[in-house]
Amino acid sequence: MKILFLSRPITNGGDFLFSERAKELLCANLPQAEVTVHHLLDEMDAAYINTFDKVVIAGGPLYDNRFLTRESIPFFAFLAEIKPPIHFLSNGWYGSNINNIYIYIYNFYDSVIADLKYIEEHGGSFSCRDYITETVLRNNGLKNIHMVGCAAWYDMEKLENQKLRNLDFSKVRKIAISDQGMTKNSKWHEVKFKQTKKLVEFVQTRFPKVEIVFTFNGGIDTKYSGNFNRRICEFLSEQNISFCDLSGSMNGFHVYDDIDLHIGYRVHSHIYCLSQRIPTVLIEEDARGGGVNQALGLPDIQNYSTNDGEQFIENPYLFKELEVYLQELQREDCSRLQQAVNRMEDIYQRVVVPYIKNVIGEVR
Repeated sequence: MKILFLSRPITNGGDFLFSERAKELLCANLPQAEVTVHHLLDEMDAAYINTFDKVVIAGGPLYDNRFLTRESIPFFAFLAEIKPPIHFLSNGWYGSNINNIYIYIYNFYDSVIADLKYIEEHGGSFSCRDYITETVLRNNGLKNIHMVGCAAWYDMEKLENQKLRNLDFSKVRKIAISDQGMTKNSKWHEVKFKQTKKLVEFVQTRFPKVEIVFTFNGGIDTKYSGNFNRRICEFLSEQNISFCDLSGSMNGFHVYDDIDLHIGYRVHSHIYCLSQRIPTVLIEEDARGGGVNQALGLPDIQNYSTNDGEQFIENPYLFKELEVYLQELQREDCSRLQQAVNRMEDIYQRVVVPYIKNVIGEVR
């Protein structure tokens, strides 16, 4: 079997992480398959795509009108000429928050849903990384849907070791804080800068002897958030806190390997830590964070009380919620995080393996 594997990493380290993990999932469960990797934006014609038996589009918050147009996925322009079934692997919904009104009113453009239904009618499928995304897909009339979790949940070398790393709160020596990702709109830079500063100060007060490393998943000198990020870096330097840029590959995530705890905003920092059995707390910025936490039975600790794309009002109880949850983790020996790791393994065995082997790997 020949599989054309497509993903769209550009800068963000998380995009490279889930792309690589998705490819590893395919190769591990379809060892006889020949997997050819392309970027989703690579120029490919129908004749080339038709040399493959299956097309797999992997990862990211791709279930969004912006990313499902024929401009964003060029080969959709000649979809009727494509012969192999198209399968979406572990993609998510890019929603601004997890309030039901936003989940249930979200509609794909007519042109987008027409393409997705054509894919489904011609043997394709839609796997997704959380139940919120599944709800959006079903509410838009799609049926062949499988909730497989994020591909980055699954490190093939760690699957047999489900034991969460021990977290002794009296001996925590190193904590990673990941940056806010939703900082393109300069209108909200001031309030978000102050919130990040408060988070660092919260960690310093809660763990006074700890070493802190601060991470930027999408880079520092970015197109829209460079000024904001550099201001964060100036503050960190004043506090003698080290920081690092994780963009450009998945290799930067190894900075988390020797930490005791992650607290921060980045979904794939949270997921990477869980995949390595490292205790982690995610502060949700939108439905992507809410989706993963809800799928794994973890609490919704949001940095917003209002977040609708046009307006952002921060959550006034954020740090009280963080403190209550940290107390729970300490009191209950991180049992909820351990249950989340166990759930990842259960979904892998019960859903992911059959989906890859029997749906993507189905011989026609």
